[in-house]
Amino acid sequence: MNDEAPLVNTNRLPVWFAGIALLFGSAMVFLTPPFQVTDEFWHFFRAYQVSQGGFVAKSQGNAQGAVLPFSLLRLANRFAKLPQHPAEKTSFKAILDARQIPLDPGQETFTNFPFSANYSPLVYAPQAIAMAVGRWAGLKPLAFFYLGREATLLAWTAAGFFTLRLVPGLRAAILILMLMPMSLSLAASMSADAVTIALCLLFTALVWHCGAGKDASFEIGRRSKAAIFGLSIGVSLCKFAYWPLISLVLLIPPVRFGGTRRYVRFIVVMVVTNIVVSVAWMSQTAGTKLVLRPERTDVNASGQMAFVRSHPIAFCEAVGRGLEHDGPFIVASFVGNLGWIDTPLPPVVVGVYLLALLAACVPMRGDPTVPAGWQLGVIAAAVCACVVIFAFLNYLVWTPVGGLRLEGLQGRYFIPLGAAGLILIWGAMRRYFKAIPPRPDAWQINLIAIGLCICGCFYTLLLLLRRYFEA
Repeated sequence: MNDEAPLVNTNRLPVWFAGIALLFGSAMVFLTPPFQVTDEFWHFFRAYQVSQGGFVAKSQGNAQGAVLPFSLLRLANRFAKLPQHPAEKTSFKAILDARQIPLDPGQETFTNFPFSANYSPLVYAPQAIAMAVGRWAGLKPLAFFYLGREATLLAWTAAGFFTLRLVPGLRAAILILMLMPMSLSLAASMSADAVTIALCLLFTALVWHCGAGKDASFEIGRRSKAAIFGLSIGVSLCKFAYWPLISLVLLIPPVRFGGTRRYVRFIVVMVVTNIVVSVAWMSQTAGTKLVLRPERTDVNASGQMAFVRSHPIAFCEAVGRGLEHDGPFIVASFVGNLGWIDTPLPPVVVGVYLLALLAACVPMRGDPTVPAGWQLGVIAAAVCACVVIFAFLNYLVWTPVGGLRLEGLQGRYFIPLGAAGLILIWGAMRRYFKAIPPRPDAWQINLIAIGLCICGCFYTLLLLLRRYFEA
């Protein structure tokens, strides 16, 4: 580490991250018009239900939702023409006029929110708490909508700060990952993806922190064990597809748990607890019976499952065709395809972010110990398992029965896997590409990463202004 560049050294990157995230994230909270992040209508309704203590969505026919104040629908309808219509614009005056809509809790109606009905209340905790406070203070719907967004941003920033504090390497790469336009856009919204990303990245960072210490005799304490245990449950409750990430605990040597017996006992109890919690939550939801595309009678999870049983190879072929058709879109929407996937970043910007992530993975002096081959295998298996589960779930609930091509995959689904993926790339470079010389200092790459993130945030704000507001 170069002591002559204290403002950009590795230890201060968490502070830089928090400053950039809060400054530009708060700007995005108020610059992005209401409900203009993917599925934000339904996340808002679900968060409001949770804020009232309604932890499980209700059924009404094929619909999943809750009885909510009609004023929430009135607010949402003010901005319903913007998604998927880039020519449609709004104005700051139109947004401010929506302040006049009162809550009027006595006028209620059943509100359908299929895309968020199966989500655990955990991923809406910051939004729900803020909305409950807003309701207690007598605020109107638009006010506690923005309160919910800001609370999500604060929770995500706090988790990101500790993620960067914990990781023993790759801080510049993870800084770029968390401040990509897509990541920051989700963090500055009502979306459940923000808490999901925060918990998955924090869990990955903590496990790597506990497993990559240079002192082989180091034993982790009770607080670290409790944090690993608690965060693993959080990861399981975010989305079932991220469940394989808890296998990253295998990266921690048994000696750091006080011996093999304690190690095995911890893992067994953790896995069993996560299974019980996951099954218990899924038993309260509609699961694959949830109808996401009511306008498409050919999309049916049970019918698709029957098709898979009789044509097991068809799924693999559909995935291959889907990746061939949507691969560029998935990559682009990992870095940034804002709004309702209708405001893409230019390909050159996407390329710059991807190259920066790759460059930040180049090993440097002072990095953690080189991972063993089996450890890289565990990381690769966990990431691949998550991807396969996501593909299968989208095949069941989003792709027409017997469809030749997988539909529904988006790059944002894979941001929670980003830290594990970066560790895998870094570890492969260290282990299998030894011709790559380690960087002698970190401060140069840290400075470049900070500069890229700031420039990228400014560009994202300009892109949002151009997309949603008249010139």
